[in-house]
Amino acid sequence: MNLYHLTGFDSDKALQEWELVFKELKDYVEDKEAYKCTIIVANDAHQYEERQNSKGEWFTPSSNKGQEFTVFVKQKPLVDEFSKCAIEDVKNAYVAGDRNRGRAIFEADRLVKS
Repeated sequence: MNLYHLTGFDSDKALQEWELVFKELKDYVEDKEAYKCTIIVANDAHQYEERQNSKGEWFTPSSNKGQEFTVFVKQKPLVDEFSKCAIEDVKNAYVAGDRNRGRAIFEADRLVKS
């Protein structure tokens, strides 16, 4: 995922910019006491601008459209596959892997149709 403009991973800003689609319910994760779901970014409203990397090279970050991320929710989602959804009551959000190109992970109470 492209998380360059989400300094410190601003999950609130990400959720404002992203239109989300429910992909699949994976399974119940006992350790987290939550259902693991995969979500797709159907549309990314952020306007990406050219940036300079640490090597001094210029590039334009790519959109997150089509990228997938993980959401752990306490309530079993009642959202149809490939339908628009929203994440409600986010308790925690972080990036797994590289801080600029890693995978976003959200922990929340529920997913709802949007």
